Amino acid sequence: EPQREEAQEETGSGEPPSLIAPPGGCRFHPRCPKAMERCSTELPPRFDLADGQWAACWLYENAKDNGNEKEAVSR
Repeated sequence: EPQREEAQEETGSGEPPSLIAPPGGCRFHPRCPKAMERCSTELPPRFDLADGQWAACWLYENAKDNGNEKEAVSR
């Protein structure tokens, strides 16, 4: 049987946010390696991407307009 490559899922580090007193802005910003200043103050809207996919992340704000849906996460 040929070897199968298993997809590696990228996971965040750190503790999950408090459900009693969640952080402002994006709930993932305290443990996101790509967090920007606005992530701590502004909740990102839903950005529609290709093939019916979407992301609620400021990294994707201009991705569809620029045709860089997959490249946005490399910022």
